[in-house]
Amino acid sequence: MRAEIGCDDGAYTVEIGDGVDEDELLEWNEGAAVERTRPLDLTPSWASGQTLDIDAVGSTIVLLLDRRPPLMFSHDSGSTWSERGAGLSAGRAVALRESPDDVLYAARNDSIRSADTEEIMAAARQVEVADVQAFASVAEAIAAARAAAAPSDMVLITGSLFTVADATRALATR
Repeated sequence: MRAEIGCDDGAYTVEIGDGVDEDELLEWNEGAAVERTRPLDLTPSWASGQTLDIDAVGSTIVLLLDRRPPLMFSHDSGSTWSERGAGLSAGRAVALRESPDDVLYAARNDSIRSADTEEIMAAARQVEVADVQAFASVAEAIAAARAAAAPSDMVLITGSLFTVADATRALATR
């Protein structure tokens, strides 16, 4: 899970681990802001009056509070909470999103023997991945995966030799 945290000095992208020691700062964009719709109804009563922002994905909720440390995370829909972000400057906004490794980019290769996109999507949905996206070509899927990935992420391309050939051509032209 990733958190986009808007602070006085810019926006931070943090990979959220299971504990504070496993969190990883991925990116900082000076002067950037975080914009999105906020699920204010998820704010717990104990945080009213000090909540600056809130976001949720699945059972994970993040609160941005007007205090130090500024973040509170729950991975169980608000039953338990842990503090995060002791090293961040004062916050303004926060947003959660799935990590790129939680996304499956499915595409048909150029072979006439390749399954059609609907068959690929049906098979992909049987894998326990939060987000499955279909693309018209291997090149388009690679471009989308690379655009969503942070510099420290890895994009894994798997499939037949025809898929590898399409991927090789797509990567050679970038």
